[in-house]
Amino acid sequence: GHMERNRKDLHSRRGLEMIVQDRRRMLKYLRTTNLESYKQLCEALGIRDRVPPTPTYPAVGRRYGINSGRQEKLKNSNRPIGMPF
Repeated sequence: GHMERNRKDLHSRRGLEMIVQDRRRMLKYLRTTNLESYKQLCEALGIRDRVPPTPTYPAVGRRYGINSGRQEKLKNSNRPIGMPF
């Protein structure tokens, strides 16, 4: 194809990689939301299912207050508000 003949065409390579990443992201979403449709689509397109569906776990981080130790320390300190340390 074009990329085999024009190995130094980095602009086209970047565009192709962006398209592939979009497809990969959409397939990942479909796999986690509707596994049966994902399998049918992979069969129709001739795409191998490389990764089994990942279990869904709740996100870890600020949203759930797990990594909010710094904020708790700042709330409980006796220093004036606006002091960075």
